[in-house]
Amino acid sequence: LKDLKGVSTTTSLAELGMDSMMSVEIKQTLEREFEIFLTAQDIRSLNFSKLQEMCAKQEESDTKKESHNEVESVVGLKMLIQVIGHGDVNPEMILRLPSKGETDREEVFLIPGIEGVGSVFLNLASKIKAPATCLQLGIGNDEMSIFDMANKLLPHVLNRNKNRRHFVVAGYSYGASVAIELMRQLEAKGLDGRLILIDGAPQHLKTIIDEHLQSKSKEELQNSVLLGVLNMLVPSKTSELSVELEKSTSWENKLENFIKHIPTDKFDMSVEHQKALCTAVYKRLLAAQSHDISTLSPIRASITLIKPTLASVRNASEDYGLSKVTNNTVEIYHVNGNHVTMLDNEKVAAAINGDAVEDAESFKAEIMKK
Repeated sequence: LKDLKGVSTTTSLAELGMDSMMSVEIKQTLEREFEIFLTAQDIRSLNFSKLQEMCAKQEESDTKKESHNEVESVVGLKMLIQVIGHGDVNPEMILRLPSKGETDREEVFLIPGIEGVGSVFLNLASKIKAPATCLQLGIGNDEMSIFDMANKLLPHVLNRNKNRRHFVVAGYSYGASVAIELMRQLEAKGLDGRLILIDGAPQHLKTIIDEHLQSKSKEELQNSVLLGVLNMLVPSKTSELSVELEKSTSWENKLENFIKHIPTDKFDMSVEHQKALCTAVYKRLLAAQSHDISTLSPIRASITLIKPTLASVRNASEDYGLSKVTNNTVEIYHVNGNHVTMLDNEKVAAAINGDAVEDAESFKAEIMKK
């Protein structure tokens, strides 16, 4: 359309001749620019009146954001993946992090997000006082449940600390669910510990997947993963790939189509690792969706939950359902930032170090005064 004067603003886009490729482009633009997540049917019923209203609200929101210096929100797969396209993945399960390494402190174990690599912790590690080790999930354990992931990490933790009875485990994002199960396994062996969860929990992870990926089938989830990764690297290629994915009949075929759209200068990984990483993300999402701890006894460890001031999801309980995970206390702290930027906050390191962290209620009250 070159001239809207002759078009009613209440006429739906479907009536104006919108095709499937246009629908994908509109959907991704709304998610990227407006943080609005609509179904295919919602897109078809959109009209120019509604779009103009969205633009007006976005401009108002941008003005408020600039005046309050708020942090940017993250949407889609960017909520779960922070490290991508930066060289082949280190295959070692145990990765020593560059912390301060004070020898009078017990080693801290950190479990990363869904991509499973320790580089996400590099900035945080410099603020951790104790020796710090990342328990990498790797990219070759595609069929594992979250219970299996924890079981595979357990012997490595025990072997590094044969004379210890107390452990400190921190899990970020997807890794929080794995951290809970690792602590459960440690407790089953008569050990105990302190658990720090950085914007993550089983219930919260499922809500992130529901709100940010909105996939009703495995096929739709496969498409969401590949389109999400491509959107981070080459946004202009997503519409073309979307059409090809709809015609693909298998995950392997979809991966081949995905690889064809990745310029070599955008994804600094071998083709083999590109495929393995995408497969790992997809399979871990399935593992998160099927992860059920409702019949398990609560763990004994106390939990410290660190949440960003810019909420990751719209529909989440204050403690992310963690009061049902432990029969001990759940302390909740809020730090400035979003799901990604919060890792750089000093308070996250303070919680891991066991230092005093500002009381959550006092912090909320301070925010409300501003």
